[in-house]
Amino acid sequence: MKFIKVNESRRIYYFPNNEKIVLNNIVSINVSKSGTHRINTMDGKKHIVSPKWFYIEFHAKKWTF
Repeated sequence: MKFIKVNESRRIYYFPNNEKIVLNNIVSINVSKSGTHRINTMDGKKHIVSPKWFYIEFHAKKWTF
């Protein structure tokens, strides 16, 4: 599994029904062929986000992918 290194202070995934997931201090991301996002955060935690989101907001100084 290949991860892309990023430096994002915050990433917010928006889902139907006004649900959202907020992740802070993202250091790397893997996007699978199915659209699933695997995310590593600075605190060492690992997150898997379903491809059912319809919008992503991210806070970074530059585009990384």
